Amino acid sequence: MHRTGAPCVKTVPISEGLPVQVGRKICRLHRYIAAMHRWQARANACIPASIFMDAMFLKAARTAESGSPIFSLEILASIACDIRWSEWMNQLKCLPQEEIVWGHDILEEVAASLGDRGIRRPITFTVGFLESLHRDILKPGIRDGVGSFIDLPPHVPDFAVRDGLQACLTRDAGSIVALGGGSVLDAAKAVSYEHFKQTGRYLPIAAFPTTLSGSEFSHYFGVTETDGPQKFKRSYAVRETAPKIVAIDPRLVIDTPARYC
Repeated sequence: MHRTGAPCVKTVPISEGLPVQVGRKICRLHRYIAAMHRWQARANACIPASIFMDAMFLKAARTAESGSPIFSLEILASIACDIRWSEWMNQLKCLPQEEIVWGHDILEEVAASLGDRGIRRPITFTVGFLESLHRDILKPGIRDGVGSFIDLPPHVPDFAVRDGLQACLTRDAGSIVALGGGSVLDAAKAVSYEHFKQTGRYLPIAAFPTTLSGSEFSHYFGVTETDGPQKFKRSYAVRETAPKIVAIDPRLVIDTPARYC
């Protein structure tokens, strides 16, 4: 295996006295870790990078073009961009993801610095029960935001993508802040792709994930087509739609219903 760049792994011990809902999320995290270790043992290979942030998150990104489950993330461009594995996978290409920020109480700081990170004139994609989080924490720091779009049903129906794109065009949005789970993040990617098809320009995405979907570390997304006699979810893989920035803070998951984690 050929590898350039050094692994970037952050580990933090689990605090005592965690709330019950956080404890459940940590149990889910342990299952992710166990799966990662089993895969690593079978592959007999070194995992380039992972995040273990305050025992709250471990994200498994399907980043290989072949669709093989590789538990790896690109962090601040320090991760290998040419990694050769075994016969069953020839090459791993990193996604165009620039920055991953994580820690306690970082949301205000990240929101205030989005413009410096290339997220300008953002429209916020989110859902109803997260509106207060957006209003109280993110919105005050976003200096040039153009509003929010919350009509995002689960499973990314095509009509929601069309409406989201129209909201972006009408408000002359230059980027998307995606606050939510997999459906919100997939909707942001789908709209970015449709924006490119209409204007020739992708909308860069800043992801604030509230579930363990892993969509924030992937260029895959699905859109449910509703026009035909039967609903059908079409999958896409567009490298340019991978979120440019990902912010991870325990506050993002505390209020997330357990069924969405």
